[in-house]
Amino acid sequence: MICRILLLIAVTSCVRGKQHRLALNYQAEENHNVTVEWQFSFNTGMSVNSVKIHCVFLFLTQLKVFFNLDESRVPRAEEHQHEQFSGRVRCDKDALSTGLVRLHLSRVRTEDTGLYLCRMATDFGKIVKKFSLNVTGMLTFILVMWSHLSPSDHEII
Repeated sequence: MICRILLLIAVTSCVRGKQHRLALNYQAEENHNVTVEWQFSFNTGMSVNSVKIHCVFLFLTQLKVFFNLDESRVPRAEEHQHEQFSGRVRCDKDALSTGLVRLHLSRVRTEDTGLYLCRMATDFGKIVKKFSLNVTGMLTFILVMWSHLSPSDHEII
């Protein structure tokens, strides 16, 4: 496991490619949806099927597969998505043809909070995208709202 983490760190420091910066920190409320996106250089004539994306959720000393896309392998030999994300992650493949990776995570949970690392490869280069997700529970949201009320608003009639 430590070897996999060290490999990810090495890949992160060695990968080159043009990356346009979008949000690096995402916020969501529990049971809502969040969309993570980033741009990449998409050249005319490049096939969307040549795009490879592998995303992991860094959880303590464990890597959980968040999303994996590799249409070039026949038969498709995908690394299985971790059960925590099963059925909740979708890639907008239409957006890929415009140079935009858009991953939708539905019904986020507080345990989805953390750091994510996505490695992407095309025929023209490789990039690594890191982002964090902070999911707040409904109780946290109510307490924050309560703390912003004036003292007179706390009185119960």
